[in-house]
Amino acid sequence: MENTKTILPLLTEEEICKVLHVSLDGILKCKRAEDPIPCYKVGRRFLYDLEKVLRWAERQAKRNIKECFM
Repeated sequence: MENTKTILPLLTEEEICKVLHVSLDGILKCKRAEDPIPCYKVGRRFLYDLEKVLRWAERQAKRNIKECFM
């Protein structure tokens, strides 16, 4: 059996805002953060790989929880 991986399309800033339930300003802040949201710049557009963004969001959630208890 061949090992295949599903390739998901890259999402636009508007689409990633809907997925994460944040504003465009929130995404812009995340791009300038210490651990920035992963994205690709293609011409004038920023595109987002959903799988990478979800892993990044999970790291952010764990970091924020740890900071609350320190």
